[in-house]
Amino acid sequence: MKNPLTLTFPLYKRTILIFASLFLTITLTSACYCEDEERKSAENNVLLLRFNKNNGEFTSGKEYSFFNDTETFTMNLNQVKLNDKTTTTLHYTEMNALLLKSETFYDGASGNILIPEDFRDETTFMRTETTDLISSKGYKVLTGEDLTITEFNEMWLKIQNLSKVRAYLKTNPDQEINIISYHPTIDTKSDSSQWIFVLKN
Repeated sequence: MKNPLTLTFPLYKRTILIFASLFLTITLTSACYCEDEERKSAENNVLLLRFNKNNGEFTSGKEYSFFNDTETFTMNLNQVKLNDKTTTTLHYTEMNALLLKSETFYDGASGNILIPEDFRDETTFMRTETTDLISSKGYKVLTGEDLTITEFNEMWLKIQNLSKVRAYLKTNPDQEINIISYHPTIDTKSDSSQWIFVLKN
């Protein structure tokens, strides 16, 4: 006759493994659910869209998401000029968030946009298939450079069918598009000079 312990012990081990697997599954599922909920709750968003200043082509973009909402949207543009460069920063005042930081050099060196570092290529932005046109309530160049309405419209036509742009204008239809001009050097005709559109949802 076999010892009963030799039969019940493996069963006991299997029971423990089953409960452990169930606990792990529930834990992982809960973690994923929370992450999804947090991602969905980030409804305060700012979108930066970059254009080549010489030809007006849309090149890349960056979306910021914030979990805390604000009733107003205030941007603070600051330019610090030194002997060899100008450092430009753009803050979302209510969130105390740095949206953009760039450097322009005077001594022949070429500056860069330091923040954000992770602009997404324009090909990663989804576009709608509709042919209707939407428009903003105007624009304002924060850096003070001239941008004609014709130049603005030419760039706007290249992004107005982006799904994100349409979503932003749906939730905030009366917004004025804020625009920043960026030059890596004092040569304003540099191939790396850019226009940057700022949209708020």
